[in-house]
Amino acid sequence: MAKKGLASAEYELSERRWSQIIESLDDGVIGIDAEGRVLSMNQAAEQITACPLGTARGRHHSDVFADARWVSDLLDAAADRERQSISAEGSIQGLWQKPLAVRATASPIFDSDARRAGAALILRDLTLQRNLETDVRRAQTLAQLGVVVAGLAHEIRNPLGGIRGAVQLLAAEVGPHPAAREYIDLVIREVDRLSKLCGQLLELRPRGAFTPQPVNIHRVIDHVLTLVGAAAKQNEVKVRRFFDPSLPEVRGDPDALTQLMLNLLQNAVQAVGALSGNEPREIRLTTRIETDYHLTASSARERSRVRLLRIDVEDNGPGIPESVQPNLFSPFVTSKPKGTGLGLAISQRIISDHGGNIRFESRPGHTLFRITIPVWEPTVAGAAR
Repeated sequence: MAKKGLASAEYELSERRWSQIIESLDDGVIGIDAEGRVLSMNQAAEQITACPLGTARGRHHSDVFADARWVSDLLDAAADRERQSISAEGSIQGLWQKPLAVRATASPIFDSDARRAGAALILRDLTLQRNLETDVRRAQTLAQLGVVVAGLAHEIRNPLGGIRGAVQLLAAEVGPHPAAREYIDLVIREVDRLSKLCGQLLELRPRGAFTPQPVNIHRVIDHVLTLVGAAAKQNEVKVRRFFDPSLPEVRGDPDALTQLMLNLLQNAVQAVGALSGNEPREIRLTTRIETDYHLTASSARERSRVRLLRIDVEDNGPGIPESVQPNLFSPFVTSKPKGTGLGLAISQRIISDHGGNIRFESRPGHTLFRITIPVWEPTVAGAAR
């Protein structure tokens, strides 16, 4: 009896440990019985599916995944296999009915008598992976395009200077001739506009190595707010700041970070300023610290901690058109009638140079740009040098 009781206690302890292990996984794990009903879900599965266990338990998987039929088809296909797992990738409805990219793996489960007892469904959130892949593709495309475009801009900019000089000499020869002066001023204005555009195109070039220095991001933002203050006041835009006063400095180039924030805030002011009527016009700036963990190269089990400074720029403008969103950071893509489509492309290049990333989400009445930049760590920087 004592041995039986001990065995039972060991079994319960083992079962509890397995339950704890499954609960600690980042991947969602769902247990399905032989009739296809949901038996169990770990916390990650509840978050990924946006469906609590209390709601899903006892329901058939085809009912739980009614909006993602491919998952149910995967479980049905796994039921016809002999001890073989089957995987597929697709999207499911996550929180707030937003599509979530996942990899689903269904595996049949057998009891001690080799009879089919159900299936296990593992869901892996691919959001981070897809974001990283998008960042890599975007950076590669921008680098390749930047080299070509910057070369053309350089070649165009040189003769523009000659044209402007020649027109100014012509103006001196013509003298006070009103009609001629009007056309000369027009040419000079257009030459200056093209020269400015070429200068922006040159900003798309991959930067050479720069020496990072500690930068107080609040000082940068306050300076940029001064630059856009007149436009914000003219458009009756209210800027609300939610700053963490204890933020450390970031590693970077202060001039480049100023350009980054200027691009984002100018866009926000223009978007909110376009609102009509008595709608509130508001921009929210939020700063905070985040911690990110990365696998180290020395060991797949060791993780290095990276502190990141996060900046959120939110506005309640009309939002970015859905047709523009997939290519928003590509050069010459814009929703503004007089926009060049270079501001966000340059911003993407700047944030990439600083080892950070930029994300956005937009819908009518709300647009958010989220920037993360590594914090200045003197010991790490010194070691790198």
